[in-house]
Parts: sequence; structure tokens; C-alpha cells
Amino acid sequence: MSRRFLFISIFLIQSLFWAPVFAALTVRETEITTEEETVELKKNASEQFALAESAEAEGRLKRALSAYRVVVKRYPKTDFAAQAQFKVAKITEESGDANKAFGEYQKLVGNYPKSKDFEASIEAQFNIAQLYLEGKRLELFGVPTLPSMQRAEEMFRAVITNAPFIAKYAAAAQFNIGQARERQDDYRGAVEAYQKIIDDYPFSEVTGDAQYQIGFVYMRASRAGEYDQSASIKAREAFEDFIYRYPNSEKVAQARQNMQALGGRQTESAFSVAKFYDKQKNYKAAAIYYNEVIRTEPDSPNSQVSRDRLSALKDLVGEDQLTFAAPGQKPGANLRKKMQAQVDTTARPDFVGPTLPVETAGSSPALRTSPDDVAPIPAVEPALPE
Repeated sequence: MSRRFLFISIFLIQSLFWAPVFAALTVRETEITTEEETVELKKNASEQFALAESAEAEGRLKRALSAYRVVVKRYPKTDFAAQAQFKVAKITEESGDANKAFGEYQKLVGNYPKSKDFEASIEAQFNIAQLYLEGKRLELFGVPTLPSMQRAEEMFRAVITNAPFIAKYAAAAQFNIGQARERQDDYRGAVEAYQKIIDDYPFSEVTGDAQYQIGFVYMRASRAGEYDQSASIKAREAFEDFIYRYPNSEKVAQARQNMQALGGRQTESAFSVAKFYDKQKNYKAAAIYYNEVIRTEPDSPNSQVSRDRLSALKDLVGEDQLTFAAPGQKPGANLRKKMQAQVDTTARPDFVGPTLPVETAGSSPALRTSPDDVAPIPAVEPALPE
């Protein structure tokens, strides 16, 4: 009696354990997806895709999303799988989860590079990255966090990797990497990003913008005082290259105004140093910097003051005492050449003048320049490349 009871007990326990398994093996009409939607299983990819389309047309997007995922999972080698993956990405994007949608587009790009929706997916990824560049916030557990320039840069890098030969996306993505770095005040990184466009995409529509932007970044760096003391010189050189290479660009006038602003700042620095040396009665050094003012901006008020002071110094100590003589030369023999030499005022090895005030850079420009950042330059700028 006890054995029979034990046998019956074991049988009942085993039946309870295996019943769900047998049910799962025999019931094939439905499938539970990760979206917690019950989706009918059709005989082939075409019917399953049609089921998903029907749900989408009816506005049952959660059910449609689940049905499209079934197509991708069960029929990955068919053309319907690529179309379904594109639909998954589109619905996810339209639902407002841009970060997740970017990943769904990436699945299509990575798994179905020959899909008819390949380029549309690249464009969608570019546009999502643009949203983050413009300040869209990443979400953590559904809660918006701070804007992420780093995430924007990661997305643009993915676009370049996905489509390195589609210049209208790759070059523009590289340009926007420079923009992201600018907005983080990473001047060195921004210049490197823009220079890469010139090197890798010399015939792109944004190459001229990149050359201009290099000058603007150096210009910002010279005002922030965070890059190096030759930033203003590099800015002038970059703007000069831009004007030479793109003489018909709508930004040529802006570049010339930027150069004037840079010259004005350099003149102010040289004039301050000249007055310092003059006050210390180091007239030889003062003469060098007064001449730098005259050379840089010959028509400025400071240049006229510099000319008057040089004339007075010649009367005071004599012309020969206002220049350095080369070995074997008499003092004053090379005066004119010395006086016309270009001087990097704060980088000279003999510079022992006062510490110059450092201006604080303005906020990151909404376009390529900002009136607060590079005043008095006009604020009107051409639109950035799409």
C-alpha cells in the first residue's frame, strides 16, 4: 500500500513539472515577445510582415513593434527582416526614445548593409545625433539628465564608420564632432576635428566651413588664454588661408573682420608692453614694441602715439640707441629692418613686461560666432551645414 502511494505521488509531481513544457512544445499559434505582447505566428515571413503592417495601420504600435521583431527573429535571412528592422527603428524613434532608436538603426546598418533602407537609416542616425548636439538630454531610468556632447560625438563617429564614403553625411558628421568639442571648450580637439575634414574630404561642401572654423577656434582660444600664446597668430593664418582658398565664400567678409579684431587686440598688447618698457627707461625694447604697433595697425590712434613717442625717444637718446646691432655692425646700421620685424609680443625671449590681462571667452556660439564672444564682429552668420 505504501509503495503504491509513493508511485502515485511521484507520478503526480512529475506531471505537474512537465505539463508546462509539453504545453509550450505543442502550442505554436502564439509567441510572447520582449514587448509583452501576444503575437500570432504566421506560416512565413510575408504573412508575418503583413500582420505587423496591419497592426501598425490600426495604430496598435506596441503590437506592431512586437510583430516586426518576430519577423527579424524568425526570418533573419529574408528581405522582410531588413524591412522589419527598419520599421522597429522608426516606431522606436517616433515613440520619443531617440537613443534607443539610434541603436535599432545601427542593427539594420550592421546586419543588412545591402538594404534599400540603408541610407535612410544613416540619415536618421545623423539627425538623432544632431538632436543631442543641439542640447537634447540623455535619459537615465526615464529621467532626463544633462545634455551630452560626448554622446553626440559618439553618434557622429558611428555615422562616419557606417558610411565613410557617403561624403554628405561623413564630412558633415566630422564637422559636427568639431562643434561638439567647441561646445566643451576643447580647442585643441576642435581644431583636430576640423583639420581632418580638410585632409579626408577636401572636396566636401563643408571643407571651406572647416577652414574658417579653425580660425574661429584659435580666435576663441586667444581670448580664453587657455591654448597658447601664439593662438592669435594661428587664427590670422587660418583666416588668411580661408580667404585665399575660398575667395568667393560668403564668409570672406566675416573672416576679414575677424582678422581686424585680432590685429586690434595684438596692437593693444604691444602698446601696453611698449609703455611698460618706456616707463622702465628700457628705450631700446620700448622702440621694438612701438614699431610693432605701427606695423600691425598703421592707421590706429595707438600707432600715431607710437610714432610721436619714437620721435621723442630719438631726440632723447639718439637713433643708434633704439636698436640692437648685429655682430660687426655699427649701432643703427640695420635700424629700419629691425624696426619693421614682426614681433610676437608676449612670446619674445626678451619679454619681461607686465602680465597682460586675460579675457574670458564667451559662451559657446549658437552659430559660428557670437557677438559676446568676438565683439564687435556682426552676429549674422550663414547657417551651419546640414
